[in-house]
Amino acid sequence: MKNYKDKKNKKLKSEIFHILMEEGRPLNHKQIRKKITIKESGKLDFLQILNELVSQKKILVNENFKFYCKELKSKNIIKGNLEKGNRKEFFCRCEISNNLIPIPNKFLNGALINDYVLIKTSTHKKKKTIGKVEKIIKRFKSFFVGTFSTKNNTSFVLPIEKNLKTDFYIPTGKCLNASNNDRVVVKLLEWPKGAKCPFGEVTEILGISGDFSSELESIIRKHNIIQEFSKETLSYVDSLSSEIKDVDLKNRKDFRNHSCFTIDPEDAKDFDDALSVKEIKKNIFEIGVHIADVSHYVKPGTIIDQDAVERGCSVYLANKVIPMLPEKLANQLCSLRPLEDKLCFSIVFNINKNGDVLSNWIGKTIIKSKKRFTYQEAQNILDEEKGKFYNDLNILNTISRKLRNKRINNGSIIIEKKELFIEFKNNEPVKPCFKKTLVTNQLIEEFMLLANQFVCEYFNKESGGVYRIHDDPDFEKLKSVTDFLKTIDINFNLNKKNLTESINQLLNSIKESEYKELINQLILRSMAKAEYSTQNIGHFGLGFKNYSHFTSPIRRYPDILVHRILYNILEKEKQQNSELQSLCKKSSQKERCAIKAERDYMRFILMWLVKDSVGSITTATITSIKEWGVYAELDEYLCEGMISLNSLRAIGNFYYNRNKIEMVNKLSGEALSLGKKVSVEINNINLQRGELDLILI
Repeated sequence: MKNYKDKKNKKLKSEIFHILMEEGRPLNHKQIRKKITIKESGKLDFLQILNELVSQKKILVNENFKFYCKELKSKNIIKGNLEKGNRKEFFCRCEISNNLIPIPNKFLNGALINDYVLIKTSTHKKKKTIGKVEKIIKRFKSFFVGTFSTKNNTSFVLPIEKNLKTDFYIPTGKCLNASNNDRVVVKLLEWPKGAKCPFGEVTEILGISGDFSSELESIIRKHNIIQEFSKETLSYVDSLSSEIKDVDLKNRKDFRNHSCFTIDPEDAKDFDDALSVKEIKKNIFEIGVHIADVSHYVKPGTIIDQDAVERGCSVYLANKVIPMLPEKLANQLCSLRPLEDKLCFSIVFNINKNGDVLSNWIGKTIIKSKKRFTYQEAQNILDEEKGKFYNDLNILNTISRKLRNKRINNGSIIIEKKELFIEFKNNEPVKPCFKKTLVTNQLIEEFMLLANQFVCEYFNKESGGVYRIHDDPDFEKLKSVTDFLKTIDINFNLNKKNLTESINQLLNSIKESEYKELINQLILRSMAKAEYSTQNIGHFGLGFKNYSHFTSPIRRYPDILVHRILYNILEKEKQQNSELQSLCKKSSQKERCAIKAERDYMRFILMWLVKDSVGSITTATITSIKEWGVYAELDEYLCEGMISLNSLRAIGNFYYNRNKIEMVNKLSGEALSLGKKVSVEINNINLQRGELDLILI
């Protein structure tokens, strides 16, 4: 018992020391206790342990009985997140500088990809700076998905995440009666010092590896997507009244008599934005962008708010939606359903027919949508020039075109990207198709972009703001695009001082080119990832100095934050913004997880559709070339596979030409380059690993 207690004391002391070192400021014992993650720490004499650390001169205490660490003498202590590297090392993305520090595998000390860690840097013999993980501050996740395997009474789980670079040892009694080849969820228990891999416990059996539903469920779990709402959350939502009371209408403008309507996809159920139009003078219109007032129902600190933070956004998969909010909120209370009174947060523009905003107003409102349009229904009315709300739709369409042209002229980059969807029949995937982009899609897009720009005008220094930011693209990646374009005789005048103009000139010049889709993809890959932040750096892709997310609070948590900030500003109420940046960071992280889940889910279904075609010959378009092989998208199946360098060397002496981004056969001079059409044989499909092997014919 004494040894157990001493071990707990030692662990607790270590965590206290690291907490104070990371915090960099004095904390009282209550503040420190809140940050402790060790279980059963409450059973130990916390103040005694703090005093022991003081007596050992490991920490100091001031006159206010707050504890702190001595100022670090060296500047080689860095915090950051682990990112993937190569076989021998990972990288730590430094929190402050954003630099990448290599971490050799032997110095990971049990850290896994995406973990938030404290590292200590040192100079290697070759004058190369490397890092060593001193502490895992926070695990990115504790549950992983993998395939159960047992041999000679020893059990392991092989994770489906290739970047983990480790499997999990499952001790006796922690297997949950799993069988060989079961797809399971494993909880990371510990990574004992000296052990080659972490210890885990099987907590759930998802099905058999390779089964369609098991694999799809595995992808959702792999990306940490939360599917079920807790009983407490559902109970809280059930208690919310659907009745709009007089007190709810206080200080709200009444737009129920205005011609409001929604335009959404055919299968949409959560209508979070509506438009209204009214001519106030000749060629001057009042256009209202009305957004569901989710913040009226989702209050800070409530169980539903906590759930929304953890989810971050709704996840749109090929055949299902995993919502951020429960159905009663998303599809009933907040959804702007036709002929129902609904509470909104609106921004209303006075705007002329040329798309010039003359003035705007923002505030809480109540509306009644008169019509629910699908994009196609609204498009049909515009095309036929008749039908319900034709005049309103025509006004909106005329102004949206002006707004779009202005946006492009002011630096917005228009990357044409085909959106893929899967046609299902009886819950079975049938075939992949491309969505059509309609004029009505662009109509809605322009007014949402306008609203998201203008709400930033209301942010102030006291209350701050949540911005949607987008950094400049990777210039080196753009230079590599230039190198490729030279090989197909397309000129790209890359101007670092005016990147948007350079990129738009290129995209305009290749509209009729056979390489159009490929070049759009290459430009897209060079772009930085958009994210949320309280620090505004503008939005490069849109060409906006100020941009936020205000228009989709049913499916994005940052929009709820923006609604709260705006309301506090309008009501002149003080707001506690201490956690705003951390909420932005978490929302960005959750968004990236959702995007990866959507991408992997789609890729698996595309591969599932081609699984019975092994051995068949088809055409493909080369999409990427690396040192280890050539990636090509099957023209018929829209699924990407790889022609490995080994398979190429079986038919010719191929080598990778980095300068021209091509794979060249020394014997024949044949070159495999980006965008080239090739004949391939579908050689092998590994659904569990998400790999499709092709052979050049």
